[in-house]
Amino acid sequence: SKRLPTHNHLLLSASPTLISNRFSSLKSLLDASTMKSSIRVRNLSLLAVGLMMVNSSEVAIDPSGSFTVVRKTVISDLYQGQPYEGLIEIPGFVEAEYFDIGGQDVAYNNIEANVPMPDNVIRFEENGEEIKLQINDVAASTSPGSSEEDGAIAIGMGMSGEWMRYSVFVPVSGKYLPTWRIATFDGNDGPAYVGVKLVFGNGEEANPCEGEGGGGLNMEVNTMGWKVFESFDGEEIDIAEGDYVLAICLDDIMNFEINYVSFELIEAAMPSMEATVMPTDLITSIPTVATEMPTEPLNSMSTVSSSGASTLGSMMN
Repeated sequence: SKRLPTHNHLLLSASPTLISNRFSSLKSLLDASTMKSSIRVRNLSLLAVGLMMVNSSEVAIDPSGSFTVVRKTVISDLYQGQPYEGLIEIPGFVEAEYFDIGGQDVAYNNIEANVPMPDNVIRFEENGEEIKLQINDVAASTSPGSSEEDGAIAIGMGMSGEWMRYSVFVPVSGKYLPTWRIATFDGNDGPAYVGVKLVFGNGEEANPCEGEGGGGLNMEVNTMGWKVFESFDGEEIDIAEGDYVLAICLDDIMNFEINYVSFELIEAAMPSMEATVMPTDLITSIPTVATEMPTEPLNSMSTVSSSGASTLGSMMN
């Protein structure tokens, strides 16, 4: 997908539709000369600024005054990886085998194991380079004793220090719950330690797992089989809207396979008021007005109270 630049723009935290509706409502209100308020308005553009709410996407205003929607965070142009099958949306599933295209040290870090490795079931090589990660068919119909449904594919033979990268986009800022679908096995029936984490970066990091992460697991578990997967909730994590290179970091593991990490939106971030830069043509198209203060006593005026923003609310309704 094409990455839109975030420089040489004035950023505005509201959608074009919202902006258009706000100004149309205010202008109509003025044209009708029915402004019922105890507030003396000297410059309507200031009022309009206060009425604009932050939306989940940014709006850039170019010199011509047109709007272009851009994301709040972007993947760095220095990142050499590419999405395997397009950007992965969060909330949703990040399938382990859908790591980015780019090879060793870009899309993944594989640590060679001195053991025989079965052939991958998908992604044998890319750009003339053999895929080093082990990609397994873990469906019960082809792997006796497996817990997974037909079509399930996982990355196995995981070793501490390995990682995989995924190009993702998050349309809604908020608190997310990651759930890890993993298998880990100790043949002596003891627990195996699992220390894994998620790092949301921009692709510039040489080792993405050196950064502070979240949403991971720190536990001892034995699922009692190489192909017996269980789901474990990670720590809740706050993610801002935008595009990211997500790293799944296998920091401290043993006899480990991963099917996917799913993300559930627990709570969307609340919009907040924010100072806004408006297009010049919109500001100048709205007249500056002044309303005379009413002669009634001040205690009879409409004011903002605990019941809601009665003055401004009535203006907008």
